[in-house]
Amino acid sequence: MSSEPPPSKREPGRRGKRGETRQLLIRATLDLLRQEGLAALTTGRVAKAAGIAQPGFYAHFKSLDDCIASALSEVADDMRVRISAARERALPARSRTRPPS
Repeated sequence: MSSEPPPSKREPGRRGKRGETRQLLIRATLDLLRQEGLAALTTGRVAKAAGIAQPGFYAHFKSLDDCIASALSEVADDMRVRISAARERALPARSRTRPPS
């Protein structure tokens, strides 16, 4: 039996916190893009919206373009999952409505 506490009671390590901060930056990027457009986007504004200092931005992304690319990749991944789920739900309904061959 392991002496480690169950995962739900463990404090997040650096990797977990780092992933959370990265997600905050991605969410902030998407929110700012929606609200104000690409021209208004800066690393400082993204960092401030995510609740971190601007230099911390570079611990997660090489550049603003890198952050935007990651954010858009997440959007595309989410869309693929949603489309796939919608297709799965729709396929059985279509099979039931087709006349027998």
